[in-house]
Amino acid sequence: MKDLPRICYILGGEDNPLQIDEEFRVGREMYHINREGKMVDSNGFYCDSKICFSVINYPELIERRPKKKQFTDEQKSLLKALLKFGLRFITRDENESLWACDNKAKVKFNTCWYGLNGKILKLPIDLFPQIKWEDEEPFDIKAYLESEASNDD
Repeated sequence: MKDLPRICYILGGEDNPLQIDEEFRVGREMYHINREGKMVDSNGFYCDSKICFSVINYPELIERRPKKKQFTDEQKSLLKALLKFGLRFITRDENESLWACDNKAKVKFNTCWYGLNGKILKLPIDLFPQIKWEDEEPFDIKAYLESEASNDD
């Protein structure tokens, strides 16, 4: 077992501690523990004592982010169809609407993605629950399918 700061065990549990720089969400905010053992928000700022106190005392509020999204076979088939249609990215807006588009959104600024132009298709809201508004970037269908193909080899 590697040496991790004690806070990693407190927040993640003794059997499955958080790893250094592993992202986790509390509410709508993203955090991670840095190499110094400090809790840092998505902007790189150290968290104030009130936030740290809440998270330490209520670790059940933590939602860990899996490293890789998991999709059903039906969802994978739909991803392939979207890509074949020329829609490479999927993103969700702050109203939880789901969109497929042909180019990567450029900037996420508080409440919306900028740079969505070209082919855009609104998808049913409950189609891909794995895709979250809080995700750092739009989901890249092509990269995902290529990684899945290389894992099958």
